[in-house]
Amino acid sequence: MLVAWFRPSPGYAHFSMRRMQSLCVLILLVAALTTTATAQTKFAHTSGTKLVTASGEPILLRGINVGNWLEPEGYMFHLDEGPQAPHEIEDLTRELIGPEKADAFWHSWRFTGRRTSNLR
Repeated sequence: MLVAWFRPSPGYAHFSMRRMQSLCVLILLVAALTTTATAQTKFAHTSGTKLVTASGEPILLRGINVGNWLEPEGYMFHLDEGPQAPHEIEDLTRELIGPEKADAFWHSWRFTGRRTSNLR
């Protein structure tokens, strides 16, 4: 039946554009529905307004972003008119206290003072 529906009308040498578009939409719709049904049975997914596991149990995600703790920015050092980007601030630190002390400072900045106890 699909072949008969897609067969060109008499007098036309090729398929009509409308029929070609309809067939493409049909194929994409079937593929999308099949993929969605398969994904929901194997992975975490939404159920209404909740995020649930493959077996339907609710998932509660918790997390924090510590990215800004690791990147120095101008406002942290009150450098209103001075360097703002991390590399500019690190260069200024090297210039002011020397490379060895600057390296020790940035090591301390990145690897101490950020403990689990700070997040409670």
